[in-house]
Amino acid sequence: MKKVLKTTNTIIYSLLFVLLLVSFAIGFVLLCWPLYYLMIDLFNITNLTGVSKADLILSFNELMSCLVFYKEPFSEGVFAFSESGMNHFLDCRILFTLDLVVFAISLKVSISLTISIIDSPLICGMRYFKSSSKYSLFSGLSRFVFSPIKLSNSS
Repeated sequence: MKKVLKTTNTIIYSLLFVLLLVSFAIGFVLLCWPLYYLMIDLFNITNLTGVSKADLILSFNELMSCLVFYKEPFSEGVFAFSESGMNHFLDCRILFTLDLVVFAISLKVSISLTISIIDSPLICGMRYFKSSSKYSLFSGLSRFVFSPIKLSNSS
């Protein structure tokens, strides 16, 4: 029974870690707008499109403000858009929000599980950390903020 529980926990932790990494990678690209500004010059987009860098940045900022921060009304700056194009981007907004929510939840659960595992008496060698004042401060703050999940019935 212990082996099955250990295997199940390992699978859950692995899936949680994958969710955390994938949602972080997507969220990083969504929220790191200076990367796009850098790509305008790197890929020579102004020469390829004939649109100025200022117009590209303005259009990108307006579009991402609508998609990530729910700024209304929908706008693509200097670019014209169709009804189906607007609906496509509004569908993307749902996916962006889903990604950011998954990242926040998986980060919270990962931190909570990590703290619970460290607090578990089943782990040998962790008693040293329990007596450390740094660990106590970290553990106290994290318990207050993250409300860790208990993994086992500790006595």
